[in-house]
Amino acid sequence: MSLLHGFLEMFLNFTNLLFYMIGTVAQNNDIYVFFEGDDLQRLGKGEIKGTYINAHDSSIMGELEVKVDDVAAKMFGEAADFILKKDKKEVVTGLEGYLTRGVYKTLLERDVRMHLGFAHINLINCEKELSFHDRNNYEQLKIIRDKKAKS
Repeated sequence: MSLLHGFLEMFLNFTNLLFYMIGTVAQNNDIYVFFEGDDLQRLGKGEIKGTYINAHDSSIMGELEVKVDDVAAKMFGEAADFILKKDKKEVVTGLEGYLTRGVYKTLLERDVRMHLGFAHINLINCEKELSFHDRNNYEQLKIIRDKKAKS
């Protein structure tokens, strides 16, 4: 049974690299999360996972987790909270995000952009038309993610 569980977990991790949300923290500390395919529908049902890419060193990739959780989202902010996951050397290796139900509902209709401390949070639905800047960022992240998945 554990062999099957291990295979299933490996398969799910692989599909996360290929098909699901992708995010980064830009050089100016702005957070970008790009939702692909059915990400937003799955987010309404629970936590979703995707790929985090370090903007300072794109060879550093980790897990991106987002969930709708009113209590956690309001802990530090009014509508959302994002926590940077760091290794022992303080290098950002992942990102964990919490959204209120209100932010989630807005995201179903349009992109969400807000402040969190000194950073801007950019939650972007890739199934809709993207601005030139967002499209460029998204395409670069996809190339990095897909290249890593093939290696």
